[in-house]
Amino acid sequence: MAISFAQIPSTIRTPFIFVEYDPSNAQQGPILQPYTALHIGNRLSTGTVAELTPKLVTSADQAAQFWGSGSMLHLMAVAWFANNRTVKLWQIAQDDGAGAKATSDLTVTGTATADGTVYLYVNGTRIQVAVTNGDDANTVAAAIDAAVTAEVGLPVTSSVTTNVVTLTSVHAGETANEHDARFNYAEGEEFPDGVTITAAAFASGTGSPDITAVWPVIETEQYHVIAVGNRDTTTLADVKAEMAARADALRMQEGVAFFGARQTHAEAVNEGLAQNSGFDSILSIDESLEASYQIAAAYCGQVAAAAQSDPARPFKTLSLNGINPPTLAKRFTRAERQTLLESGAATWYVDPGGVVRIERAISTFTLNALGVADTAYLQLNTAFTLSYLRFAVRARFSSRYPRHKLGDDGKRYGAGQAIVTPARARAEFVGLFLEWEELGLVENLEQFKRDLIVERNPSDPNRLDAVLPTDLVNQLEVMAVKLQFLL
Repeated sequence: MAISFAQIPSTIRTPFIFVEYDPSNAQQGPILQPYTALHIGNRLSTGTVAELTPKLVTSADQAAQFWGSGSMLHLMAVAWFANNRTVKLWQIAQDDGAGAKATSDLTVTGTATADGTVYLYVNGTRIQVAVTNGDDANTVAAAIDAAVTAEVGLPVTSSVTTNVVTLTSVHAGETANEHDARFNYAEGEEFPDGVTITAAAFASGTGSPDITAVWPVIETEQYHVIAVGNRDTTTLADVKAEMAARADALRMQEGVAFFGARQTHAEAVNEGLAQNSGFDSILSIDESLEASYQIAAAYCGQVAAAAQSDPARPFKTLSLNGINPPTLAKRFTRAERQTLLESGAATWYVDPGGVVRIERAISTFTLNALGVADTAYLQLNTAFTLSYLRFAVRARFSSRYPRHKLGDDGKRYGAGQAIVTPARARAEFVGLFLEWEELGLVENLEQFKRDLIVERNPSDPNRLDAVLPTDLVNQLEVMAVKLQFLL
């Protein structure tokens, strides 16, 4: 029998008409790569799900139930769903590590000489407190404490002693130092006459959970994007190593890790240079209203939605919904943003309508293994496009040649035999390239066919080797025009 059947044996003698299904050519056109996202962050004891238990999350309310209202993962889910409703989201929690909680003191002075309102912002959440003419500092402080306590979903608790309200982060750890409390953020907001309130920066948070405990739990799963809530030095190093291992050819669980940061320009430059990884990205906003982990989730969410649709299309101009713009004094200048991009830090800008948008999404990769400047993995699009190409190759050959024999070219094999040759594989690669070209992911077909290598391994007759010299399509990030004029 020349035709290779998968289910019908050649020795069958029982009279019947046997028909088997062959799905190897069922997929027509380019295959789709559905993304899966992961958030790694802290939980509260009020959550219903234990730490290190991955959960599929479909809403922010569900995250509040799983991990506790106001927890890091809850607020990451809020930021994610404000930016992404299409990519499947999983979250995995850790309990707080050994350490202290960050605090911020709100100190009230004076006595109100007119009715008014105190406008307090905690991690971007606006809280209004009514003040009556004649209220002294202690009364105003007590009212602020009551309003904060009544607000659901905050990452802080509140207490008051005379005229001082103390906000305490719900989580222990360094990341809580990047929480924010401020007054009168919006245009026209001001303190009631006679009252002044100062807000100290959050400080004294110490410690972070050991993220290495997460990796064995998710070892067999691929997550195309991962938003990481904590960003201490040890966590950054551990994530860098894990993402590199996931991208390895023997594992093929590649993805990109996203961090948010609430830090100065100099701090962002130093952190980007120190990380130097092609599989993570850090977006820093100096004195952001939102915490670093909220920035990470929003940034990750927008990029994931766009990359799943088209991994090669630039991410610039995508809005970071739910992230408030910092004050004018804290927005990075073009010169500062240029330095950030040279240092492996992604950049953002604020449009005329006050919306924070991605300017350029890059990885932290700036130097190769020899310490030489290298742009191979600069664009995040490169990592996402390569991931799709790898996925498409695996999907094509695993579906069309799942149990095939391997033979040499030029032999007289029977028609219908389940056998693949280097020439047949070469044709498949060219066909794949044409599909990728149609999707706008690659270019230069003639160069690809000229340099393509497909051959049997000289040492292992059961192995087929190939080199795919793929020219990835690029992104229009910069346009330079010389305008020559005549008078």
